[in-house]
Amino acid sequence: MYNIYFPFNYYFLKKCLNCGSPVTANYCSECGQKTSIKGVNSRILLEEILHFFTHLERDFFRTTWQLLVNPGKMLSRYLKGERKKFHSPVSFLLVWVTLQVLLRKWIINYYHLEWTFIEAIDEQNKYLFNEYSSLFTLIILPFAAFINYLFLARPRFNYSEMLIVFIYITAGLHFLIIINDIILGMIFHINIISWQIQLVEMNILIAVYNLWFCYSFYKNREMKHFWLRLILNLIVTGFVLDRLTVIVPWGFRQINQLFS
Repeated sequence: MYNIYFPFNYYFLKKCLNCGSPVTANYCSECGQKTSIKGVNSRILLEEILHFFTHLERDFFRTTWQLLVNPGKMLSRYLKGERKKFHSPVSFLLVWVTLQVLLRKWIINYYHLEWTFIEAIDEQNKYLFNEYSSLFTLIILPFAAFINYLFLARPRFNYSEMLIVFIYITAGLHFLIIINDIILGMIFHINIISWQIQLVEMNILIAVYNLWFCYSFYKNREMKHFWLRLILNLIVTGFVLDRLTVIVPWGFRQINQLFS
C-alpha cells in the first residue's frame, strides 16, 4: 500500500554528502561513502596516511613478492579472475615508477653523481635520457607486450591481456632497478647513472627478468617449439627496444621543436 507519509519522510531523511542520495545506514547504498563524515583536520589526514600504507601492505607487497618468485602463476591467476588478491596493475606500476624515480634522484643528489654517456649520443639525447627515462619505459611497454603476443601469447591470450601482463612486469622491473640502485649506489657507491650501469640495466636485467617471466608463464601450456619461440621473442624484443631508445628520444625532440 502506498505510504502517504513517504514524501514527508523522504524530505527529512539524511542525505549522502557525496551523491545526495537518502541514507538510513552507516554507508550510502548508492556510492558506498560513510554516512558520518568529519571535517578535515590533522587527525583525519594522519588516518588517511595510515589507511593508505595499511592498504598497500595487504596487496601491494603480496603482488610484488609474487612477481619476483612466481610471476607466471600470479599473472595466470589474475587473468583467470582473481583480482581482489592483487594490487590493480596501473596504480601498481605508477607507485613503483614513482618510488624508483624519487630514490634515484635522491641518490644522484646525495652522492653528487653525474651522467656519463657513450660519445655517439649527442647532447640533446643526453638530456632526454636524463630527464625522461621512466617516461620512455612507459612508451616502450606496449611494443614489448605486442612482440610477446606475436611470438608466444596468441591464440591463448589477446593483446589487451598481454598489455596488462606487461604493466605488471614493468612494475616488477622497476622494483628490481630500485634494488640495483640501493646495492650499487648506496652500498658500494658505484655511479648508477654511468652508461655502463645503464647498459646492464637496459639489457641484462631486462633480458633475465623477461626470460624468467616467459618461462614461468608459458612453461606448462604445451606450446610447440617453445624454446625457439622464446629465444626469438627475446632477440626481437632486445633489438626493438634498442632501436626505440633512439627513435623515441628523437621523436620527442621533434615534437618539442614543433611546439616550441
